[in-house]
Amino acid sequence: MTKFQQFLAIIVIILATVGVLSITGKLSWNNNKDNQTANNNQKELYGEIVYTHGEIYKKKDGELKQIENGEIINKGDIIKTNGDSKVSILFDDGSVVRLDSNTEIEIKEINKDLILLNKITGTSYNRVAKADNREYTIEHNNIKTTALGTIFIVDVNKDEVKIQVLESQVKLTYKDGTQNLNEGQKLTINTQTGNLNKENILETEEDEFIKWNQKEDGGTEHDTELTDQKEESEKNTEKEVEKTPLQKTVAPTTNYPINLNVNSAKATWSTNNHYEKGYKLVWSKNSNPTYPTRSGDKYAYYSNPKSTEGWLTAFDGTGNYYVRVCEYLGGKCGVYSNETKVYLTAEKKEEPKAQTNDVKSISLKINNKTASWTTDGYSAKGYKLVWSKNPNPTYPTRSGDKYSYHSNPNTTSANIYAFDGTGTYYVRVCEYLGGKCGVYSNELSLVLE
Repeated sequence: MTKFQQFLAIIVIILATVGVLSITGKLSWNNNKDNQTANNNQKELYGEIVYTHGEIYKKKDGELKQIENGEIINKGDIIKTNGDSKVSILFDDGSVVRLDSNTEIEIKEINKDLILLNKITGTSYNRVAKADNREYTIEHNNIKTTALGTIFIVDVNKDEVKIQVLESQVKLTYKDGTQNLNEGQKLTINTQTGNLNKENILETEEDEFIKWNQKEDGGTEHDTELTDQKEESEKNTEKEVEKTPLQKTVAPTTNYPINLNVNSAKATWSTNNHYEKGYKLVWSKNSNPTYPTRSGDKYAYYSNPKSTEGWLTAFDGTGNYYVRVCEYLGGKCGVYSNETKVYLTAEKKEEPKAQTNDVKSISLKINNKTASWTTDGYSAKGYKLVWSKNPNPTYPTRSGDKYSYHSNPNTTSANIYAFDGTGTYYVRVCEYLGGKCGVYSNELSLVLE
């Protein structure tokens, strides 16, 4: 072989090697890209508008448009309510945020690791689905409220951020540090001065937005009258439904993409397919439950494609429920399993124990702007402190009266302020009975500026 032929042979070998490496590299890059895309898809979550009252708007990339039920919410969307409107946004993980009137919120992040909402203004009620590896945070002006398995409210009004915890705890992060806020506590932060005002009270029963949210959640009402009505409704439902014995459903005879079995309250399913966004387990007292849900349907979301089981609850009273599981596609379902029927029993609530130590009398004292009291007896629902420029302030309040609610029966003092200008104010404290007062204290007066 001549030197020229040897040179050509070397060139051919080099080109062949480079070609193989290029192809391998390309294939490897594509595989990595495909894997990256799959991973991203698996982490992606969606929100959905599931309730609207009044005009609701979505703003993204400078464009503002009115939206309705069923609208899918993504990262970067800004949701806005008007003065007479409110909206519920349901996330794929089961968490929900409900916005009161004149509220604006931005979806900054929404994935399996983090739901991050930027609160621009207004009031939001947050019911967070419990999860070990996902963070749910609302932020405003570097004040972050992170759920710890929680129901909480964030209210942004001019220079103040108010956080109320209705269940469990939240973690607060702000300029000067961090702290946990416990159930039944309220913290107000002045965003200009950084001043904190922490109280062990929650004025829940008179707030219509909170009452509406608790009714929507079902079974978390703090208002005694609402709870009694719900329990009575459940009792009536139990009388009406046909009582059939618990039974194990039979495996379906028809071939479905997903095969479902239900044994008591446990649902199990199997499939030969891979559904990257996981499953929606849907059940109802009406046949053919779906997602998005109809009125009367309930769902649970299982985001892991390897999920094979879930649990059912009798959310609509004792009776027969129809159950299906479906492939989740983000905002809607794809293929469904067979439908099964199961008899579920609602949990019976324990009747509250009657108080045997009723309030006999309350004695009120005032020192500067602080009212303090001692009680002969026990007030299970706490106290209402009422004051006015008119004698004999009461609860429910008259025109010109003001009150503060102290739900802890161990509370013995609270501050008073001049809400109606400088002058003489008359003050009383009373035993709270839920919607009204029982025993009142003596009446005292003082001058407030």
